[in-house]
Amino acid sequence: MTNNFPHFKSIEIQDREFIHPIIQAYQPETSEWTFTNLYAYRRRHSYKWSKLEDNVVVIGNDNSGIPYGLHPLGLRKRSGTVLKVLHWLRDTHGEKAARIERADYRTVMELAGTTAVIFEEDRDNHDYIYRSRDLIELAGGKYHSKRNHLKRFNRNYEFTFGELTDQDAAACLHLTDNWCRMRNCMDDINLTDEWEIVCEMLLHREKFGLKGAIITIDGAIQAFTLGELLNDTTAVIHVEKGNPDYHGIYPAINQKFCELAWNDVPYINREQDLGEPGLRKAKESYHPVRMSKKYRIRLVE
Repeated sequence: MTNNFPHFKSIEIQDREFIHPIIQAYQPETSEWTFTNLYAYRRRHSYKWSKLEDNVVVIGNDNSGIPYGLHPLGLRKRSGTVLKVLHWLRDTHGEKAARIERADYRTVMELAGTTAVIFEEDRDNHDYIYRSRDLIELAGGKYHSKRNHLKRFNRNYEFTFGELTDQDAAACLHLTDNWCRMRNCMDDINLTDEWEIVCEMLLHREKFGLKGAIITIDGAIQAFTLGELLNDTTAVIHVEKGNPDYHGIYPAINQKFCELAWNDVPYINREQDLGEPGLRKAKESYHPVRMSKKYRIRLVE
């Protein structure tokens, strides 16, 4: 392999053959660690990867072009790998406060007692974890409003719900285009990136092992969603797009997709809110059973 540390390479489709089994063996709880997200976000975050001590190492750049690492992934103890990456970032890129972003709790625990680093909790990137049964059944008083939205949707619209197939990809892209126009994506680089990321996931759906579902109204797809298994007990939802002209379409696609695809999986990871107040309110309204916490690990200056 030519990309042994400190040599990095861009993430390509064929790299899934090497990286995905390591991800599966590690059984991650944080949404960054699917090959789907690594590949789809490779341009947005300038992701590159390398191999160090049987661990996969990924580095990226933030919005200011400053490099950082993700926590290494592998079955061996990774504390030494983390420190090597941090020192390399400092010495090679001149980053005095070299850092690992969105590290999981396991990584933090492996570094416990290490005086060379400090830890900062990253609330904006915590993943929301829900019980699948809660999202399917919407039982109890705390889901009263969700049930009302769902009843209204079922009452007001004649719709069909089904699995997303290859034949649906073009219509889902069309819906994504409309979603983008409504939000003036061309004026917001983050929304433009999101449009590209959704397109990547639709294009490579089968290669990534994604499951998907659609809602069709009046002969047109008005909502779709994509997700996959994150680990043996948790599915992660990557994409959920809908036409907001249809009241209740988001509660509908959420509930029905969980019932169709993840009925036998105990938990659902619906990723982070990135500190956006509206998104945080929406995710909290489904009452997560816990948060999958993430941390920033900094090298002590």
